[in-house]
Amino acid sequence: MKNAFEESISIIKKARERGVILRLFGGLAVKEHCGKDDFCEREHGDIDLIGLAYQSSAIIDTIQGFGYHENTDNTFASGGTHLLFEKSGSKEHIDVFLDKLRMEHEIDLSDRLDIEENTISVSDILVCKLIIDDLTEKDYRDILTLVKDLPLGEDDLPKTINIKYIQELCAQNWGLYQDLVASLDSCLDFINNYQFKDEVAQDVRKKFIVIKTAISDHPKSTKWKLRSYIGKRLAWKKKVELERREPESLF
Repeated sequence: MKNAFEESISIIKKARERGVILRLFGGLAVKEHCGKDDFCEREHGDIDLIGLAYQSSAIIDTIQGFGYHENTDNTFASGGTHLLFEKSGSKEHIDVFLDKLRMEHEIDLSDRLDIEENTISVSDILVCKLIIDDLTEKDYRDILTLVKDLPLGEDDLPKTINIKYIQELCAQNWGLYQDLVASLDSCLDFINNYQFKDEVAQDVRKKFIVIKTAISDHPKSTKWKLRSYIGKRLAWKKKVELERREPESLF
C-alpha cells in the first residue's frame, strides 16, 4: 500500500503524462526537498496539490482514476477554486487549489508551476509555511528543514530559496510582510529546541537573518506604505480554521 508521498508522486506523474500540471505544497513538498538527514522525517496526512483552473476537468479525471471521488459540494461552495477528493470508507483526501493558494494570504502561483518537477518552488513552499498564523512543531520542523538544507539565491532555480522573489512579494503586501517577519523571529527562537551541531545552528540562524534583513530593507511599494498607516487596526489576513489544517489539509 502506497503512503501519501508515494501516492502524490504517482498522481503527479500520471497528470504529467496527460499534459496536466499538478504540484505538491505543504509538508509532503518539504519532504521532496529534504536531502541531508532524517530531521525532516515526520508523520504526513493528506495530499495537498495546486493546479491550473483551465485544466480542472482533466485534474478531476486524473485523480478520480486513483479511486477518489470529487466532493462536488465543496467545489460549488468554493466557486470552483478548490477541489476536494475523498475515498469511500477512508479518511484519506486530496485538496487541490486552482491557480492560487488561498490561505492566510492569497498567493498566485499560476505562472510559477514550472520551477520544480513535483512541487511548487521551494521559495513558495517556505512563504506558505511562514504565513501560517499558529505555527506547530511540524511547521517549525518543515521551515527549518528548508532553510537548513537548501541554498539562498536570487533566481528561480530548482532547490534554491529565491530571496529576491520573497522580497518582492513582501514589498507589495504589508500584511504578508508582517507575518513573515514575525514567523522568522519565531523560528530564530525555536532553533534552540533542537540539538543541532553548533555550526549547523549558526548557519541556519544566519540564513534566517539574511532573509529577514533582505525583506526588511527592500524598498516598499506605495500600496504597502499606504496600508502601513492603518497598521493592525484593520485585519490583514484570513483566519484558517485549525481543524482544516490538521494533519495536513491546509498545512
